Order: sequence, then structure tokens, then C-alpha cells
Amino acid sequence: MGARFLVVDDDAVVGRRLAGVVRPFGEAVVAGSVSGALAVLEAHVRWSGFFIDLGLPDGSGLDVVGAARTAFPGVRTMVLTGNVEPRLINAVHDLGASYVVKPVDTARIERFCREVAAPWKAAPGAPASHAPRVTPASLEGCIARLRELLPMRIDPLVRYAIGAIVADVKAKPEVYGTSAVTSVAAALGEDVPSLYRHAAVAECWSETGVRALLSRKGPSGRSLTWSHVVLLGNLGSPLARRRLENRALDEGLSVRQLAELVAAEGASSRRART
Repeated sequence: MGARFLVVDDDAVVGRRLAGVVRPFGEAVVAGSVSGALAVLEAHVRWSGFFIDLGLPDGSGLDVVGAARTAFPGVRTMVLTGNVEPRLINAVHDLGASYVVKPVDTARIERFCREVAAPWKAAPGAPASHAPRVTPASLEGCIARLRELLPMRIDPLVRYAIGAIVADVKAKPEVYGTSAVTSVAAALGEDVPSLYRHAAVAECWSETGVRALLSRKGPSGRSLTWSHVVLLGNLGSPLARRRLENRALDEGLSVRQLAELVAAEGASSRRART
């Protein structure tokens, strides 16, 4: 199986042009709206890379980024936009995606595709180019357990279990080594930031706490998603987490809206420390 890329842009001409750049590296699927992109994400079980525009006719591309990073946390995402507002840039980074300002240089797109597609072009049975030659013996059990969990990560509580394992690995460098998370990511074909985001949730809440958080409903009947929880986990202050959690439920905030508030909270905290 080759690489598969999702291109999301409301400008049909731009979408086709971008897909043309991508296709030499793998299959390119194009969507022009939030709803179209979410439908495509649900229809495929494997993706290699995402290119997502922020300005879409039925919402923000950040909602697509959040859904993509939640369902496929190990898949690299490039956000393409002409908007250079700091709050949006911060929101994109909080979701673990890279941010590129339009017009985008074709060589940059090709380089992204080449890096993403490389493992899919490896000979059958050959290790991906980024895999380590040796995995510390102490990590083998963790990697085996994570390999069992990753295919089931559509379940938020499975994602929590993944985060708990990674958090334990992070917390014990004397057992697993100082670059253990990097070794785990390479062995599993995941990216390090994605594993760290899972771990951040486990470091902020117990499993019971996350279960309670996801079961809460706001006045509209909406509950928080895993993407909301990941964003809240970026906040160092439990009081700030609780305050924004309540606001997200009370106001029915989207992932994009919460990302902006989390970015603003982080900026305020940094200013207070200086």
C-alpha cells in the first residue's frame, strides 16, 4: 500500500493544483469543506499526511485539524493559510500541526510529501528509515502494549491508556533511558509530539477524572471531545484547566475556539512570569 494524503481547500483550483503536486508521492483525496473533510476522514482507515486550509465555507480548518489529530495522532499535518494572526499560529501548534503561510513554495510541499511517503516506499518487511537499529530491552514490554492499543485509539479511554504508558516512560529515565519516548515513537512509526500530548493528559488527570470529564454535558447537551481534553492538558494550572473546561461546556466551544482561549491563557501566564 502506498501513501495517502488528504488535501482540504475550499478553492477548487488550489485544491487540484496542490493534489497535482502531491500525487507523485501517493494518492491525493481532495475535500472542499469541513463537513466534506470529516466525511472523508471517517471513510478511510489509514492516512499518511494532511494538508488543511484554515478558511473553509462551513467552519474553520482547525476543526478538521483537531479531528485528524485525534483520529490519526501519528499522522503529520500541514496547515496552509494566508492568516498570520499569532492566536491562530499558537492554536495550530497546540494541535501539533505545522503552519505554512500561503502562497506555499512547491518545493516545501514536495519535501513534506517525500518525508511522509518514504516509509511507505520501503521494501516489504524492511524497517522504516526513521526506525532505530536497537530498542532498549526495558522498553520492549511498553512498545508491545502500545502496539496493541494504537489500533483501538478511536476510544478516548484507550488514548488515555496510551498516554499513561508514555507518561510512565517519561517519568523513569533511569529505567528506560533519557530518549525513551523517541525510541518508542520510532519503533511504532508514531511522532514524538503526539505521544507527548497523550502523556500530558495522563499527567493532568487520573483515568477516573478523564472518564468523568468526557461524560459531563453542557446546557446544549454537548460533551467535550478528546481534542478538547488534549488542549486543556496544555495548561499548567489546575484552576485554569477547570475554568476553561467549564466555559467550554457552558458555551459549547468548538476545538478551534478552545484552542484560541488556551493559547491566550498560555500567553498571559508567560507574561506574568516575566
